Amino acid sequence: MLEIIVPCARGLEALVREEIEALGGERCSAQPGAVRGAGTWETVWRANLFLRCGRRVLVGLADWPAWNGASLGDGLVDLLRSDPGLRQILSPDRSVSVHGSASASRLEDGRAIADIVGEALRGEQRRRAGRESAPSSDAADLPLRVRVHGDHATLLLDTSGRPLDARGTAAEGPGHPRATVCAALFAAASWDGTGALCDPFAGDGRVLEEALAACEGWAPGRRRRRWPFEALSSWDPDAFAGLGAPAPHAPGVSLYGGDPDQRSVRALRGWGDALGVGRRLRSRHTQLTHLGAPEDRGLVVTAPPAGGTSEDWSALGEVLKHRFVGWTAAVLCVDGGERHLGLRPRRSLKVRDGDLEGTIVVLDLWAGRLHGRRRQR
Repeated sequence: MLEIIVPCARGLEALVREEIEALGGERCSAQPGAVRGAGTWETVWRANLFLRCGRRVLVGLADWPAWNGASLGDGLVDLLRSDPGLRQILSPDRSVSVHGSASASRLEDGRAIADIVGEALRGEQRRRAGRESAPSSDAADLPLRVRVHGDHATLLLDTSGRPLDARGTAAEGPGHPRATVCAALFAAASWDGTGALCDPFAGDGRVLEEALAACEGWAPGRRRRRWPFEALSSWDPDAFAGLGAPAPHAPGVSLYGGDPDQRSVRALRGWGDALGVGRRLRSRHTQLTHLGAPEDRGLVVTAPPAGGTSEDWSALGEVLKHRFVGWTAAVLCVDGGERHLGLRPRRSLKVRDGDLEGTIVVLDLWAGRLHGRRRQR
């Protein structure tokens, strides 16, 4: 069995663990910002193709004592000489990139760690095979990561290459949620699929797209043309092609999207057409004072923009409570907005991911006044 490590945004570990176990991972355990487990190469392929909330899929290759630069390089050489399986993976026929990092160690410089490990690997390759792996800073066959913690080094293969939240759609802006955090909104809701999807702060459609992909059973990695694990001898393209697609959660779901910015509404319509769902997407310029549930049941899944005041969050809470009775809502709150909604969440996840700090709250909107509801057309 392979050791599998999946980094993720802080706060999403429970969701990622559920995903990995559903994809065949075993003995999974969460730690801050990552989930560890075990599985086969097919588990690795499935995780890369189907994970919605994890950022990368790393496979542990080796570990050894490393209290200084010499022991770091010599330890890897010793492992290469004693482990034919490791030598086969780290073949000189494959290009290599090495990324180093350290914590609680006398080896503090990540770049120096990468240089030491890279030179040790190439030196042993030259000694044994008379040639060495070509260095590559972009799209290497084998993206390697070396982590030194205390007096211990771990060598990992990054089987994802680019982060899994690079879905191939629009790039995230500073402070905006990555695709994996957007996907976590839908995953955290545990929605039963009854009714419609609605995002009144849809912006460029990122949150709505992640929810739609889960409803339709679209694989998050479907746009990738190449994966690093394709360079390995364990790669089986026929088996990979036979992995199939995840089961759809609510195929054909109705979509309602809007935004306070009219320009975003126009962009949202183009987004729907590009995904082939333009005919079932109803989009409009939305203001909280005019917002109401478009159907009797459904899921509000949204990430309101940063900068809202306590009054803005309180107004959103009132709209959800009184105009979306019978719905579920999954909201990414920033700026402490969750404290002002005036609603008790069924689930609450504090999330930290780069510049983003917020809280995902899941609300079951089963009580409230029905009068005064206005429908979003």
